[in-house]
Amino acid sequence: MEAFETTLTGSDGRIDGIVTHISKEAYHFASLDDALHLTIAKNTDGKWVRLSGSEPYFSGWLDELSESIAAHPAPAKTHKPVVTETKEPVTTKRATTAPSVKKNKPQAEPVKKSTATVAAGKKGKVSSPATKK
Repeated sequence: MEAFETTLTGSDGRIDGIVTHISKEAYHFASLDDALHLTIAKNTDGKWVRLSGSEPYFSGWLDELSESIAAHPAPAKTHKPVVTETKEPVTTKRATTAPSVKKNKPQAEPVKKSTATVAAGKKGKVSSPATKK
């Protein structure tokens, strides 16, 4: 809801001001001469209550302000069209790659098993390049 003008009745006459929607169920009235401020909201029971404001406060202002709010229903929410910046079309270059070539993985040579026989009771001598000097 946008702000709107309204008038409250004071002890000395009319008090002109602006009503601003500050949250889902809360509104703020500020007089044009900035002498009066009044913030009201609906409680959990749906009744209008004063949240804050300047003094002196007349209880009739709550009713006047709530009636004024009811007379200015919130506009229906509409989806605003998204405005996008128009630019020149961008051409995309596609990277070319060489045709895939299937490569044969080298086959590991089969492990050659060697068997050595050692006569029972005899110790065999083993030498390896790492231990040779």
